[in-house]
Amino acid sequence: MRVLLLFALILPLAAVERQVVNLADDGPGSLRQALASQGAAIMVSFAPALAGKTIVLSRQIEIQADAVIDAGKLGGGAGGVPS
Repeated sequence: MRVLLLFALILPLAAVERQVVNLADDGPGSLRQALASQGAAIMVSFAPALAGKTIVLSRQIEIQADAVIDAGKLGGGAGGVPS
């Protein structure tokens, strides 16, 4: 039982880290591409240059893996949303 618990704590460390670097709806550096993964856990962050900007999506993004989307480093209010 203890081995399983330790394994569960280590698993999130193997997450794929990706950074959104532009406002594009799709393609390299976009939020959609950052979240495109099959099976691997994903940790998404945003480039500081995107602070205060809005990413407009043309369609829903279907997330196929466990994902953490961290906009905290963008500043502003709760969750990194500018106040």
